[in-house]
Amino acid sequence: MRLGSTYLLKAEAHYKLGQTTDAAEAINVLRRRAHASEISANDVNIDFILDERARELALKRIADGHC
Repeated sequence: MRLGSTYLLKAEAHYKLGQTTDAAEAINVLRRRAHASEISANDVNIDFILDERARELALKRIADGHC
């Protein structure tokens, strides 16, 4: 399992527990690493987490030379 996937699982767990600030922080770890703008707790919902997972997987494919 990649580190990015771990942070996204953590974000999803925090979101499902109603801890959106903690979920945003878990996502922001990845976004800072990617030099992307940070998000706030108000931005977090399950669709955002799934979209972030898709972006993370796309970057993995590029890094692995599949694109």
